[in-house]
Amino acid sequence: MDREYVFAAATLLVCLAISGISLCRLRLTDIAIRRGVRIKYSVLGSGALVFGFAPWTGEWPGWTGLVFSFAVLVGLLSSSARWRHRAPPETRSDYSPLSKDLP
Repeated sequence: MDREYVFAAATLLVCLAISGISLCRLRLTDIAIRRGVRIKYSVLGSGALVFGFAPWTGEWPGWTGLVFSFAVLVGLLSSSARWRHRAPPETRSDYSPLSKDLP
């Protein structure tokens, strides 16, 4: 039983970090950011919260859930430099003028 509590506490900490990062990235978005990017971080943050608080519903995470959560956190942290002050340019959905060279 003690092992389940350790996995639950570690998973909760990792999932809270994922939710915090997702919330910060949502805060940096505006209407010019693609809808899919906003949906991605909304679902990722809320899914991490649900998974982190799953022991309160009787679903205990194992080592596979902890490893997967940690992998998602590492993925988010690896792109943190691009999200430091604003959303990366490739996430924007600005309008661009059409070229006259198109057939």
